[in-house]
Amino acid sequence: MSLLAPKILVAFKLWLIMLLISSALFGLIGFNAAHHHPDIFHDGDIYRNDLDWGLLEMDSVRDREVIDDSTFLALTNFGSHTLHHLLPTVDHHYLQLCVPAFLQTCKEFHVNSNKWTQWELLKGQFRQLTRTETKKNHR
Repeated sequence: MSLLAPKILVAFKLWLIMLLISSALFGLIGFNAAHHHPDIFHDGDIYRNDLDWGLLEMDSVRDREVIDDSTFLALTNFGSHTLHHLLPTVDHHYLQLCVPAFLQTCKEFHVNSNKWTQWELLKGQFRQLTRTETKKNHR
């Protein structure tokens, strides 16, 4: 690209603008990836009695309403986060195929699979920063 640009400085400026915009968007999206809320398990909280790996993974994350309902938003905003934690090697595009089995399993074992709004998770992130007490945190 820089070899075809009229001036090397123009190519550098365009590259820098693209880098800054994409980094800012990635930072904004990644700022809250559905992990930080007072009702989500954090280090120092009291573990559940059943130390099942899948349940512990689900305790540490929540899914988001609007983002998980759109394939584009799920691919660009860390969507289907619970399934991503349970099936980390499955391509994100195919996680939607696992949703019916996931919901059926949650229903069968009486595990809450409710989705939260992005706004609730963002507010909860700041409430989590002020939380000092330990609590029993699980679905």
